[in-house]
Amino acid sequence: MLVAEVGETRPDILDTALEPFGTDLERYPADQVREAVEAAITG
Repeated sequence: MLVAEVGETRPDILDTALEPFGTDLERYPADQVREAVEAAITG
């Protein structure tokens, strides 16, 4: 799993860059991910 905060103006650029790896790319709002990670850390 790779989690990265990326600002995108054209989502197709990242999709194309990761295509050779056969990955399913999923996008989530950064604030929601941050909250979930912090909640997991604090238990």
